[in-house]
This record gives sequence, structure tokens and C-alpha cells, in this order.
Amino acid sequence: PRPRDIIYFCKQARSNAINHGHMRIEESDLLQAEKEYSKYCCASLRDETEARFNDIEDLLIAFAGSPEIVTLNMIKACLEEALIKASELRRVVNLLCDVTFLGLEVQPNKFEFIYDEMQGKFLVSRAKKVAKSVGIERYKINIPYHSFLGIQPISE
Repeated sequence: PRPRDIIYFCKQARSNAINHGHMRIEESDLLQAEKEYSKYCCASLRDETEARFNDIEDLLIAFAGSPEIVTLNMIKACLEEALIKASELRRVVNLLCDVTFLGLEVQPNKFEFIYDEMQGKFLVSRAKKVAKSVGIERYKINIPYHSFLGIQPISE
């Protein structure tokens, strides 16, 4: 929802069209812009969270190739792959939700991202109730990270 993100994406698509000699922005320019924007999002996430969590880059690498919807156990496995202590699990999940990398399951198969603090408290409460009722805690990796990390979208 940040205006600077859509501006970045549009500028990349326009630059790609110019660099390829296209008279207008074509699908290939948009697809390339999506990849560049995804890389930009991962770099921004790393820069914004590095002070709060030193191993964020290793963790992002561990998420590479994951499915779009991940369980708490899958996140734990990513921590292990990144050589991060399991005791950090809850802190890491909270951080990834706070920075909108992960969305909370607020209804069965419905995920929402925390875009402001007040909303976040309500979403966390709803997500706890859903996890308790369905018996599993799940999260959704936000779309801007998919292209760069090779996240596998759910089949529709």
C-alpha cells in the first residue's frame, strides 16, 4: 500500500520498455519489473529489519522456494536451515508479520497483513482463534516477495 512501491514498479516497467526499444510498455517489461521490484522489496526488508534481527538475509534465503502458505512448523524449519535458534521462533514470526512479509490467517483460508498497529492487535486476536479452531497456525508470504524468492503460489 506504499505509493513509493507502485512508483518504483512503474518506473522499472517504463525503463525496461525504453531499454528494449518498445514504443509502449509490454508484458515482458512488466514481468521484468515484477522481478526487479521483488528484489527491491527483499533488499528493503533486509535493510529495515537488520537492526532488529541480524540474520534476516539468511532467513529470507531459507524461505526461497517455499509455498505461498506456510505453517509454523515450516517457518521453524526455515529458522533451522538459517541456523537460527528455535527459541527465536515467536519473535521472528512477530517481526515478519510486523513488516508485512507474513500475513495472518484471520479466517480459514483468508489472510491479512498488518498495515497499522491498532489493526494488528485485532488481526493477531482473530488469527489465534482461527489457529485454535482449525488446529494449525498458518501464514501467507506477501506477493511482492514471490518472484525474487521463487515462492510457489497456491493453485487456484
